[in-house]
Amino acid sequence: MAKKSTGTDPIPLEDMFDELSTKQKMISMGWQLIDRIIKRTIKGVGVEGKFKAYSTKGDDPYWLRKKRGEFTGQALEFKPSSASDVNLVLTQAMLNSFMVKKGQTSDSQVTIGFPAAQSHKAFFAEKQGRAIATEKNPVTTEDQDFIDDYWNGEIEEGFKAASGSQQIVVG
Repeated sequence: MAKKSTGTDPIPLEDMFDELSTKQKMISMGWQLIDRIIKRTIKGVGVEGKFKAYSTKGDDPYWLRKKRGEFTGQALEFKPSSASDVNLVLTQAMLNSFMVKKGQTSDSQVTIGFPAAQSHKAFFAEKQGRAIATEKNPVTTEDQDFIDDYWNGEIEEGFKAASGSQQIVVG
């Protein structure tokens, strides 16, 4: 049962959940999923596990320049400590642009992804062995568990059966 508002206190989403439309629930889940994906990306983990280390080849490899903070607009709190400390954050522009694509979200699917100006970075990272998501594996097993818990078990076999009843589209 939803809590009645006193007019001054915001009502937590979980208290209004039953009153939301299915599309609104999908959008809410999409934003929560984005938050999870960003957190694991910053920790250096993608859908296929730990990100591949940066190359150490050359006189002045990328990871050393990133460690020294030599890039314009660089988010210095994400500087790597070693070549294996990969987090896909240089300026934060790509991860900050991750969004629910409302025009591609419905009662049966939520689409999350990057705008075109940032999506090429995610595709490049994937080709370098640092996949945030892939077509084959859009989310991790832990994310699948989150989605299942979010829907209170309503889509227990949704990913395995690919029934189309609920879908996550990343792109």
